[in-house]
Amino acid sequence: MHIPDLQSTIEYLDACGRELLEELRRCEPVLNRRAEPGAWSPAAVAMHLIRTEAAMYPLFAVVPKLARWPALLRVMDAMNRRLWLAMGMRTVEGVAGRV
Repeated sequence: MHIPDLQSTIEYLDACGRELLEELRRCEPVLNRRAEPGAWSPAAVAMHLIRTEAAMYPLFAVVPKLARWPALLRVMDAMNRRLWLAMGMRTVEGVAGRV
């Protein structure tokens, strides 16, 4: 598995994060409003994205090092996919033949 230009990917994610925070500052009056009861507010969605990205960053460094063991990556991918589906995520896609 080859991940082209990891540093530029991380820089891109950082830039997107800064842009997101700037947009959220402009929308401050509506950040905690919910479209309907029980729905996520814009602030809750943003916090989820920030926390998820922070949790995923370590994988960006580890996964390329595991490329020597594609079978291990496939098992990890399958386990991760099952975990996310069990937690209710409906849009989970495995990497399938891409590893």
